[in-house]
Order: sequence, then structure tokens, then C-alpha cells
Amino acid sequence: MKTLAVTRPKNSLKESKKIVDEFGFDFYAAPTIDLFPKESEDLEKLKFNIKQGKADFVIFTSKNGTRFFFEELGGGGLIEELNKIRTIAIGPKTAKKLKKYLDEVEVPKKYSSSGLVNYLSGEVKGKIVEIARSSHGSEILVEGLEQNNAIVHDVSLYEIGLPKDTSKIKELIEKTLNKEIDVLTFTSKMTFVNFMKVAQDLGKKNELIEALNDVTIAAIGEPTKSKINEYGVSNVVAPQEYTFKNMINTVVKEN
Repeated sequence: MKTLAVTRPKNSLKESKKIVDEFGFDFYAAPTIDLFPKESEDLEKLKFNIKQGKADFVIFTSKNGTRFFFEELGGGGLIEELNKIRTIAIGPKTAKKLKKYLDEVEVPKKYSSSGLVNYLSGEVKGKIVEIARSSHGSEILVEGLEQNNAIVHDVSLYEIGLPKDTSKIKELIEKTLNKEIDVLTFTSKMTFVNFMKVAQDLGKKNELIEALNDVTIAAIGEPTKSKINEYGVSNVVAPQEYTFKNMINTVVKEN
């Protein structure tokens, strides 16, 4: 049985394991990111604009951002107001999380920043668009909406950092170098960047890049794939639709 490594944060591992098991891989977990809710003036402005009905659109780009907003950052008190505003989710998983709180949620055909821009193109001129996401969100979304003459407020709901305990990441690096891992998966640019940061701190970055080019690397979408390519890792597969399950399915089809 081939071993597939997952680098998602801890709160996503249970769901990830279920999917990986379905495809017949041996599951190995080594979270390379941790998430921290973020209070800010921008967040207060976001909540004010929702409360006052000033926002025309609110976009959520992850389940984690949704969870933080409603459960830890005060968004749970704005459900009535949000139900009067067009709320957009980047994909079906985020939409499912949002529907725990809201009556209606829209989803673009393509689950990506560019997909969101295309979905809203022609509708946002002069409109206030609130983007609620992580501190490492894609610039494509903001730039694309502004090119469509939207008034964009980009709000960071949470920070992405290294886990305090990096022992599992170090173990994954050693397993990769020892050819004990067949597939490594990365669901955001930061999952890979942090992985390489730990390797660099260990003095094994170049050695790891060489090893990564001998195994299958899966990225959840083109932005993550491009970031991995920047490091000199070329054998990266990515699905057409940006979901974890589609990513694993693409791995199976490519091997």
C-alpha cells in the first residue's frame, strides 16, 4: 500500500483521513500550518458594514475563516443582517459550513479566486465587496474585483503560522528523504512554504527538493502548484476542481 502524506491543519485531518482511506492509501499526517484567529480594526469595520447594511457582497474563502468568524470573532451575532446580503463561498465545503448559519450561499462554477472574479464580473461595479479570509489570501481576488470597479475591503480573519511542535514535520522530511512516502499533498501555498522552511532550518532544503522530484506531489490548485514549482519541484499534479477529494482522485489517475 502506498503512503500518502497530508499537511493540512489538525482540524481537517479526520475528514482527510476518511477520503484518503477511501482511495486505498496509507494515511500519514504531518500538519505544516496552524491557524490563529485575528482581531483587527479591519474586522470591526467588516462587522460594522454588515450591521449597517453597507456591504453588497461578503466572500468567504475557507471553512476555517467561516468557523473563526461565526464562532470566535463575533460574526454569530450578525446572522440576520448577513441573510440580507449576497454571501459567496469559494467552494462547496465552505458553502456547507456557511449554511450552518445562513439561509442562502452562492458558489462559483470554478472553486478559486479567479473563479470568484469571473462569477461576480459585471455585477460589482461601484459595489462594496467584503472579503473575509486568511492573512495569506491570493492577490488575484482583490485585483480582479478592483479591475471590475468594485470597492474591495480585504479582511484577515486569521493568521497562518508554523505549529509550535514541528516534530511531525521533521519526521515527514526524514521519511521523504528515506523514500518512505509515495505521495505528498499540499492544500495551500503556506503548507508547502512552511514545510520547506523547516527543511531549510535543518540544513536539508536542497536534499529535500531533490527527493521531492522523485515522488508524486499533489497541489489542491494552480496557485499552490505554482508556488511549489518556484522551489524547483516540477512533478506536481493538480485537479481541475479545487477540492481535497478531487486532488486525491487526480493522484490516482496520474499514477
